[in-house]
Amino acid sequence: SRVEMNAGSSLRYPTSISNSSNREVYLEGEAYFDIAKNTEKPFIVNAAEIDIEVLGTRFNVSAYDDENGIKTTLEEGTVKPNQLAVWNAKDNSHEKYDVDVEEFLAWRNGILVFKKLPFAAIQKTLERHYNIQINNSNTTLQNRRFTARLEGKSVEQGMTYLNNIVAFEYEIKDREIKIK
Repeated sequence: SRVEMNAGSSLRYPTSISNSSNREVYLEGEAYFDIAKNTEKPFIVNAAEIDIEVLGTRFNVSAYDDENGIKTTLEEGTVKPNQLAVWNAKDNSHEKYDVDVEEFLAWRNGILVFKKLPFAAIQKTLERHYNIQINNSNTTLQNRRFTARLEGKSVEQGMTYLNNIVAFEYEIKDREIKIK
């Protein structure tokens, strides 16, 4: 089994699983799991208030504290690949969607993919990915939706790319971006 962690994430796990009846980890943030099949020992990801149990598959879990829900995207498996399941903490509901998994897994290759996402959602991803703080006082920009692919771009190049889609004023100083 293999796990890849995204920016701003942590994973806790026991030092040994040989004596336990399952393989259990605790996730804060986002991780991609490539889990070896073992029908005798289920693999369980504890993420906030939900547990995701698999016997062996490849999937992504996004469970950041500052987001409203937990997203699980199945890349490969026998249940339903290319689907996203979203659990909403506010009303304890969940929904499933057919998705292009690249949007949810591209971060593993240093690529940020946004498909019709509001800038408010993109902002969180940019802050984590580049380890920066974005202060946005442009209220019109918050709900503006973007479709973009930022591959191998620095924060400066990424902001220039987004600014070419929708013009807005900004300045970058140290680890902070101020949007006017």
